[in-house]
Amino acid sequence: MPLSANNLKEIAYTEMKKQILNGDLEPGVVYSERKFCTDLGVSRTPFHSALQQLEQEGYLDILPSRGFTLHRLTASEIEQTYEVRSAIEFYCYYRMMEDAHGDDAARRKSAEKQIRKLERSIADQRSIMESSHDIPEFLEVDYQFHEDAIGYLRNPTFDRDLNSITHNIRGLASSSLEHEGRMEKTVEEHQAILDAIKDGKTEALLAAAMRHFRVPKDINLQDVR
Repeated sequence: MPLSANNLKEIAYTEMKKQILNGDLEPGVVYSERKFCTDLGVSRTPFHSALQQLEQEGYLDILPSRGFTLHRLTASEIEQTYEVRSAIEFYCYYRMMEDAHGDDAARRKSAEKQIRKLERSIADQRSIMESSHDIPEFLEVDYQFHEDAIGYLRNPTFDRDLNSITHNIRGLASSSLEHEGRMEKTVEEHQAILDAIKDGKTEALLAAAMRHFRVPKDINLQDVR
């Protein structure tokens, strides 16, 4: 039985999103719809419907009569991404610090376990920084650091909200890491956040976390101007 238009659209959508998230498509390149239709074995109508959905979700921009290209975040979208991320992530850092220095033994044990994960992540970051200095490899352990911090509270609402902008977060992080010295500063900023959590110093934690969000945000905003 031939596949329905909806099934073909879903096939095209899933494959295109996979290629985008895997970094198979390059920013600034205009891609032909016809070529992808041929490669995927999907007709133009369901493929275009898949592109329209991806455009609505902020992954790409359709260029009439030309094709499509990866979406380039605007200054406003960059600001919004960092606002959501910093609000959620700082709260998770704070709760981890609060539990690590609190009277509840179970929560303290849980926080200490998560702190050890962050320590291992920073150690992995230093290893990559001092050896290969490979940005994609570093990006993965960098993302793990933040994922471990946010995952501490096991809050499905936080997870859902951040998952909706994961593509933006990873793209912005990758772009900022291309700037000279940014990898080294990232490790320093992560260490400052962890030190503040371990020391139980709220003001130091706030300062370290806000610096970690502000510096790459300013780099990303400069890149779009």
